[in-house]
Amino acid sequence: MLCGVELYESHVGSLSHPNVQIHPEADDCLVTHADAWGIPIELDDLKAEVQATGQAVGISTEDNEPDLYISTFPLVDTVLKTIFESRGLTYLGGASSGKGWSSFSKWQRCAYLWKKSYLDTRTSSGPVSGGYDPPARAIGSLLHVFLALKYANMIDNHPYQALTPTEVYARAVASANPELVQEAWRVFTAYQLHYKFDYLIPIWDGVERDIKDPRTGESARFDLIAFVEKPVYDLEAGTYIIEHKSGARFDNDFLNSWQNDGEVIGQAMLWKRLGFDKRFGPLKGTIMNLLGKQKEPRFHRTFVSPDAWRIKSHERDLKRHEGLLQLAISKDDFPRSRGNCISRFGRCDLYEHCAGSDD
Repeated sequence: MLCGVELYESHVGSLSHPNVQIHPEADDCLVTHADAWGIPIELDDLKAEVQATGQAVGISTEDNEPDLYISTFPLVDTVLKTIFESRGLTYLGGASSGKGWSSFSKWQRCAYLWKKSYLDTRTSSGPVSGGYDPPARAIGSLLHVFLALKYANMIDNHPYQALTPTEVYARAVASANPELVQEAWRVFTAYQLHYKFDYLIPIWDGVERDIKDPRTGESARFDLIAFVEKPVYDLEAGTYIIEHKSGARFDNDFLNSWQNDGEVIGQAMLWKRLGFDKRFGPLKGTIMNLLGKQKEPRFHRTFVSPDAWRIKSHERDLKRHEGLLQLAISKDDFPRSRGNCISRFGRCDLYEHCAGSDD
């Protein structure tokens, strides 16, 4: 009614609520939900209706739980792993096998968050009413799988040709939250059209390649290792690491803030340290394969080439952080970093926990 944006049906909870539509995220509109006629409604009104009717529509009435949660759909990662297992294939995705950047970045952000994520049995997101899939994280996981299979299917006789993105989509949309699966498929379909004549040539064992330094335990997962056959745009011919990243906004930070990204620098560091040059050729750099989740999906590729001094300083920094981490473990002392409770990505997963608990 206000901005003319197309709305989506709500499928949260054990029933599809008859009077709820979802408004997609937009920079110029603050509406999040609307009724069947497209008129904005407040979550408090929905909660009141739930309390009055007793209908379980996935709307929490507890103060310590999210406003909306998924109570009938299994987690996206669980569904994806089941699909791969049914084909006798190892899941393409997830964290690397050792101490990857996600671990170091959590430590640098907040020692207490690291403890809760890696030492305690409590997960950082905390299960609620059967499990909660943060939409951005779930859609990102789906996109990574779709892209991994797309490029694996381009390689002759690759074992993952037994599974296609289309099959994963069809099976996932029947099991996981269909809104999340359909959104990921919408962006992936647009990606295939945009890069119909893609210049990236995937390397045989370069799809979701997990590497680990056996001496330090430092690890990384390459979304893709690809070869560029001839110069294109500002890229030279040669071997590149490809990192898939999705985001709702194509602002300057998302497009151009990767030169100082710890994951990118760490991947270049391990590439050189583990002698990947001898196997795949000299590394030209990293291509950040950016996917925008706007109403009309946008795509961009940013080239990043960490120089030697940045790699050396990153390696030195990681050694110091590892020492501090081991000291914290030995002392069982993990202070909170309250200055990082809210960042540009929103609230920390432990925000409510830290606000209401001293353990």
